[in-house]
Amino acid sequence: MECEEVIEFIEDMRSDPVPAEEEDRATIEKYTFDGKVAYLLVIPPTYFTDALPSVIDSNCNTFCMYSHVDAEDTCDDYQEVKFIEVVWRHDE
Repeated sequence: MECEEVIEFIEDMRSDPVPAEEEDRATIEKYTFDGKVAYLLVIPPTYFTDALPSVIDSNCNTFCMYSHVDAEDTCDDYQEVKFIEVVWRHDE
């Protein structure tokens, strides 16, 4: 999945030092949301960024957004969310 948002996400996460092994790391995780494949861009609190976790579809379109403000959180509308796999992890 090569798209500008994913490339920028990985570059942004790599600009921070690799966390210690016991700390959370930035990841891209593959899920299904009500049967549709989507990718969650996970940003642990240990990273210094203002970005919020977002979910994109396989065409790199924004699927939904997580927010610290409940009214802006559009990912809670899905009934069936299933984890599939981690497709990228900040290890390098």
